[in-house]
Amino acid sequence: MAEARRKSSIVSTGRWRNTIIPLIPRSSASLHGYPRTSPSFIGAIHDARRTHGLFDNPSNFSQQTNCEVYEARREGGLQQFALDESSAHEWSQILCHNTSNGKQNPVFRVVFCALEQKKGKTSFNYRVSLSASIARQLLQSLDVTSQFVGLLLGEPDYGAPGDFAVYDDQGVIRKIEFCCQQPRWNIHKTGTPWSIYMTHDIYTNDTTYIVVCDPHQSRFDTVKERLTDIFSTDRAAWNSLEDSTDPFLLHVLVTHECFLDATPEITGLRHKLYDALDRVDRYAEADASERKRSELEALTIQLHVVSQEIDRMAANVEMSKMIVHRLSQAHARYRENVRDVDKKDSQTKTHDALNYLFESINAQQRWLASYKSRKDIAMNLVSSLVLLWLFSD
Repeated sequence: MAEARRKSSIVSTGRWRNTIIPLIPRSSASLHGYPRTSPSFIGAIHDARRTHGLFDNPSNFSQQTNCEVYEARREGGLQQFALDESSAHEWSQILCHNTSNGKQNPVFRVVFCALEQKKGKTSFNYRVSLSASIARQLLQSLDVTSQFVGLLLGEPDYGAPGDFAVYDDQGVIRKIEFCCQQPRWNIHKTGTPWSIYMTHDIYTNDTTYIVVCDPHQSRFDTVKERLTDIFSTDRAAWNSLEDSTDPFLLHVLVTHECFLDATPEITGLRHKLYDALDRVDRYAEADASERKRSELEALTIQLHVVSQEIDRMAANVEMSKMIVHRLSQAHARYRENVRDVDKKDSQTKTHDALNYLFESINAQQRWLASYKSRKDIAMNLVSSLVLLWLFSD
């Protein structure tokens, strides 16, 4: 029985606990340059000194840059290429000068970066596959909100997704940003955070994403395959893929993949619950002479494990709902400010996709609630049986 207890405590004990509190120096140089001078900077919630402190830690970054870029244009199709230190510097310089061909041929680009587990002097036990100089240059070129800097370096995010906008002096929206960290569904192992940032320039109609995660993440290759399938379509078929022109495309796509990623985990939970319920039923139907106290202990532990997993999955579902809710709010602001007729179809399709995801996650939540109710009923029965044992003694 002792071994069963140890096994059941894997989810809840301090085995996962990170006892080292990250020490992030607060740089005095924060009043100069990025992010303090960025139009995206919000002094009420963004800490420039902390951001500089993260950049000042060389252990957070690779010695050499190694990332992958997807660039898609309506005229020109999809280009895929890798960046090293030299080419990343040149590419970032191009971003600074904005070589877009304008609204008639907008760019949809995605920068895929890897997170490698690296304990020791790193701020969050991860190292991103960008050098410090390239990371700073990339974020400054794209005017990335400093809200994303911690996520880029693997910081666990316990707050809300970031939804920001910048307006010009005439009160016209200039750009939108959205960043979030997707929930990790496999609760039996420490997973690398999967963080996504998007910026969309209203003037040029260009959209840029930065995606950072473990390259071995279960859905990572699927996301890239789906992007390739969408943007490799010949020009004659683009009209049937109008949602691919919406700046929120990749956020919705990744959220959909994370929703699908939850299915096997919830299925496994359901099987564990049904196994426990079957054991409870068999015990309740057995003759008093055949009932053993050790079986009650095992049932209590099994139901306790199921209870823990239901609670943690319910928390993930709540986080998924919040992400989709915030995405819907951000997309509503985009639709309100960008009323181009040629974007009506793409906006509607993305809006419909977000509604579908929100209701699907609601359905997922209802199933978990039903599992919790059945677990509670079984736990109450087991507790009553334990009391019977005590009084029988």
